[in-house]
Amino acid sequence: SNCQLLVDTTIGGSNVYGFQLSTIRGFIFNNNIISSVGPAMQTFELPQRNSQDGVFTGNTLIIAGAGFGEYAAHWTMTGNHIWVYPGPTNAAGVAIGGLDVTFANNDVHGGGSVPLLADYSGPDSYAAYVGQIKILGNDIDCQVTNSNCINLASVDPVVMTNRINAVGNAIGIKVEGPLPQSADIESNTFTVQELAVVLNSPNSDNSAVIGNVITGSGPAGIYIASPYLHSGGHRISGNSIGNFTRTIDYVA
Repeated sequence: SNCQLLVDTTIGGSNVYGFQLSTIRGFIFNNNIISSVGPAMQTFELPQRNSQDGVFTGNTLIIAGAGFGEYAAHWTMTGNHIWVYPGPTNAAGVAIGGLDVTFANNDVHGGGSVPLLADYSGPDSYAAYVGQIKILGNDIDCQVTNSNCINLASVDPVVMTNRINAVGNAIGIKVEGPLPQSADIESNTFTVQELAVVLNSPNSDNSAVIGNVITGSGPAGIYIASPYLHSGGHRISGNSIGNFTRTIDYVA
């Protein structure tokens, strides 16, 4: 608690930047500043491999990226302030990962050309170890290029009551996991210049897009990118969508 945890990027060589804290239980990271000194931002691996029952709250991260929760479970991440400046090797700005994780009431800011926030980032074989990720009540200020503000690849993510501001051609939320998905995207507020929600699961799914408020401009508020007859079962209702070419559109 109340620490400044900084890495010196001028050292270089084969050093690994991050916190190598694996297989720990009952940990708390509270009100710390996590960043780097030197010419570049760094990507951090924070407590993850098999770590369980953790609380990560009130921290400030100024980073190239962060990975959490690899084969981990039962995390709570609340009230954190995150600024992301990803480099070309990052797969995502912030990758949550794990099982039974609540990511709530954080503010996340960043650009780059990768998803700003991902429920997980990794190979398709890892999807079976991820689930019950809840992304709730966050403020997300997203300026990514040719990518997504939130990327959902797990089987059952819940994304509710977030405020998502997407600049340029950034997509608000994209659902595209390797397994059949049941994403619940509900009661969020979007301001976008492109697409707010894209459903692109290659498998049949039962995702719900309900009660969202979508403003801005672009080709469509909600876009079904996988063939509709193949991946039917989507539940889309009660959304307020304005100033788009189409409110809902489907792949041909």
